[in-house]
Amino acid sequence: MNNAQNYAVQTAASLPIANVQDLQTLGQVLSRSELFGAKTPEQGLAIVAMCQQKRISWMDFMQNFHMIKGTVSKKTDAMLADLHRIGGTHKVLCRTSEKAECIFKCGESEYTSSITWKECLEEPFVYCGGKEDDIVTAIINGHKWPNGKPLELKTKYRTPRSRKQMLWARCVSDGVRTVAPGCCQGVYTPEEVSDFAEDMSRPVPPPVPPTAQGVASASPLNVEVCPCGKMIDQRWDALDTAVLQQALVATSPMITPEMKDYIRTVLAEREKTVTEETVAVEVTHV
Repeated sequence: MNNAQNYAVQTAASLPIANVQDLQTLGQVLSRSELFGAKTPEQGLAIVAMCQQKRISWMDFMQNFHMIKGTVSKKTDAMLADLHRIGGTHKVLCRTSEKAECIFKCGESEYTSSITWKECLEEPFVYCGGKEDDIVTAIINGHKWPNGKPLELKTKYRTPRSRKQMLWARCVSDGVRTVAPGCCQGVYTPEEVSDFAEDMSRPVPPPVPPTAQGVASASPLNVEVCPCGKMIDQRWDALDTAVLQQALVATSPMITPEMKDYIRTVLAEREKTVTEETVAVEVTHV
């Protein structure tokens, strides 16, 4: 064990933590400092507990990890440092705003990780304004919403340097996770975690009413077919009743009011059929 690791263990072991109340108090102190990404006492408590369990100092946590919206992430350079610490290596082949590529080696494992900005443009995490399924559908339909409005990049990906950092972080995360998963242990980089958090919270954009000219020129929408999600291109009347009921409360702009009217018609017809069958059975038993 080197001097830095010795210091981390001694510092963690010397913290005055004897019970849950101590954890809560230290969690509040840590969250007020905002040095570690913790915004609430609960998040501060989670960091203190993690440091205590792993027997690392708060400074060691700050150097290696970061809390983003309640989720712990591991910094890119920390992943690389841990890879080298266990005897692994990496060789940078490309690191620009258009592409990141690197060769990772550890023991008998060797892997070349590569990711380009062009590839990212076909993934939902670089766009804002909707749920993942809806954005994927918009990408398939020419990177446009049903109302014709183009998808918008997240603000942080509109500059070359931010794209460069994101590509490199994902390249390293993929490479180290492949040849030395113990260096990651299920934790992702801040760049990846921030996208996870945004994807879970971003709202669906409201549909924009088309102009009279747009109505005349737009191709008619088939209200009898599901336009998005896992059931895309399947007829509504062929889907389970539970799925139809979920569609009625969905907020996706792709499920239009006209579609919901058709779905209600299908459900009403099914209810009528069930009622008639029940009556027929009762008459038979009489």
